[in-house]
Amino acid sequence: MKFLSLAVAFLPLLAAAAPAADPEAEADGELDLEKRRSAQTCKIVNVDHYVNCRYAAKLDAGEIFGFPKGHKLTFACWKHGDCYNGVCSWDQVTYMKTTCYVNGYFTDSNCSSSMFPLPGIVDMADGGRKTPQMRLDHDDDVAV
Repeated sequence: MKFLSLAVAFLPLLAAAAPAADPEAEADGELDLEKRRSAQTCKIVNVDHYVNCRYAAKLDAGEIFGFPKGHKLTFACWKHGDCYNGVCSWDQVTYMKTTCYVNGYFTDSNCSSSMFPLPGIVDMADGGRKTPQMRLDHDDDVAV
């Protein structure tokens, strides 16, 4: 009984000491999301009919939308995820107020790695946050 009373007494202290993650960023899955230099309008390519836009940057994530070959979309961000045909970058799009991801294999060269932030460059429009130290080559997912 004394142990239970002691445990209950220390519970608030232990809870206050535990670090808390940002619930909004965690819920949105945006912890590893990277901005492009600027939003890019890119075409859907390398597909016969439709490419799946998934709720996460994973091949087994559920499909939200299907975009036809040649369809143009504006991508402002990207993230690293599951690889398809050697491409591991996923382009993020918000379509009809819903965010989803298309593997970079299925977007044209307008969404290439040249639009990713450069290593060590400080973006003053982003509050002076330093960009990541590594970027991925969109075409063959080689660190450059």
